[in-house]
Amino acid sequence: MRFFGLRAKYDTETYLDWLWNHVVWVLGRREIVFLYQRCTRGFDDSELWELDSTIIYFTLPRLKAFRNLRDGKGPMGMPMDFIDDLDAYHTMNEEDMQRTCDEGYAKWLETLDKMILSMEIYVRKEGYPFDEKDIKKYEEGMTLFHKFFNGLWD
Repeated sequence: MRFFGLRAKYDTETYLDWLWNHVVWVLGRREIVFLYQRCTRGFDDSELWELDSTIIYFTLPRLKAFRNLRDGKGPMGMPMDFIDDLDAYHTMNEEDMQRTCDEGYAKWLETLDKMILSMEIYVRKEGYPFDEKDIKKYEEGMTLFHKFFNGLWD
């Protein structure tokens, strides 16, 4: 059997077998499996090998965009944890309410910046051990990310 001047390895081999074997040879079985997984699941097993890196590489650009919403002013809202005295907040006059909200919002933006910095440290160091200063910043930012995960909405 001849196919574009090429001969199948065995007489019993069909052209589809020949084509499949050459596709496997060029791409490798793993890449074919990964392609199938990406088409059916939206991700492949290689993303699970270092899931922490995958999550940080996915989250970091989105967290930066979230921080820079409204031309760098940040998201519209903030978690209520940033209002110092929530009970007194409802009895304040309008001027004090605005000042309290502005202070809380500034703290929220600082918190977002710490989260971003911790993920940037991880990306810059490629997940390997950091020096003592970086470890503190990384742990602080990731703790804040965990604590305020449900506050990441706009």
